[in-house]
Amino acid sequence: MESRRLERVESVRAVIDFIEEHLDSSLSLDQTAAAVHYSKYHLHRIFSSMTGMTIHDYAVRRRLTEGARLLAESSRPVLEIALSCGYESQQAFTGAFKEMYKLTPARYRTQGIFYPLQLPLALQEQGGFEEFSFAELSNGSVSIRFSEEADIPAWLELARQCVDGYPCLNEGEYLQWLRKRIHEKQAMILKNGDMALGVLGFSKETGNIDFLGIHPQHRKRGAAELLLGELADRYLPGREISMTTYREHDRADTGWRAGLKRLGFEEREELVEFGYPTQRFVLPAHRCRFSASWNGAVRASGRCDSAAVDDGRSRASSDGGRGRLRAERGRLSRAGTGILFSVEKSSAVCYNQVRKRAVCRLSETDVSCRTENTQEEQKESAWDF
Repeated sequence: MESRRLERVESVRAVIDFIEEHLDSSLSLDQTAAAVHYSKYHLHRIFSSMTGMTIHDYAVRRRLTEGARLLAESSRPVLEIALSCGYESQQAFTGAFKEMYKLTPARYRTQGIFYPLQLPLALQEQGGFEEFSFAELSNGSVSIRFSEEADIPAWLELARQCVDGYPCLNEGEYLQWLRKRIHEKQAMILKNGDMALGVLGFSKETGNIDFLGIHPQHRKRGAAELLLGELADRYLPGREISMTTYREHDRADTGWRAGLKRLGFEEREELVEFGYPTQRFVLPAHRCRFSASWNGAVRASGRCDSAAVDDGRSRASSDGGRGRLRAERGRLSRAGTGILFSVEKSSAVCYNQVRKRAVCRLSETDVSCRTENTQEEQKESAWDF
């Protein structure tokens, strides 16, 4: 299993390297698959799964980013830049560039500031396919904490990998913002050992998330849910949380709108930030999202008022109104209400809406729980929205 996972990582790395070597060409999937000796259907599937975008979309974003760099940092004619980025005409380049950057190449050049649309992806050896389990949080292999000055290099590197969600990110200004948030203890980092998997910078005053960055490999592993759960439970309890992202139908969006909606955010007013059209999203105080895990496999997710998990053999559902958890053998027929906090092998933890904690032991035929009125034990782990 591990060897197969590493093989997939290496195959995607080979694709990334091949695209970097041919930014002056418009590559087809057939050409790319032949170069890395993979079936194009298999390659398309694993690349999309690991990066969150197709090979074609990634290549286009990289070519346009290099075009933007040349516009901002050189005096080469637009036509020459267009041809060097694999476009057959200045008109084709201008249309593609404006669709992504919302400016013509000429106007972008006038600004004189380079904003990357997509930087080369740097894949991590660990993870990328499995959901983070609650056990990883409890045993310390994965941790969420306030970021420190020593984390800045890892944070910045991760931000570069997440630039697809921030089309006007200026690294110099961003570094000043990051230092301020770290000093104010409003910057959280999710790490697996020394590896940064996700980061979140927020404002306690406004309840706004200024930056949420998840490495593309981990966007399907529950990293955003863990960070948002920590933010809502510890630092902004009972408050509305907001964040801005792309507007609907923006071709530059690699899935950020859909991701926020999946997490329970709702659409609000349209804005213009740094000259770029955006939209504000809000997570109402009464809503949250979560995912439940049984033996490491996510089987169900929903709102806090309806929690259930089913692994095909066993099931568990929580009843927050009574602070209890119910587990049965067989198919899932209905779910209780409350927050299903953790299900690991033969044990489970449930929190209800008044912060009662029920620690339950599951057996083949029965479930026994003890209920506590403590809040402190919640700090030992984080739960998913």
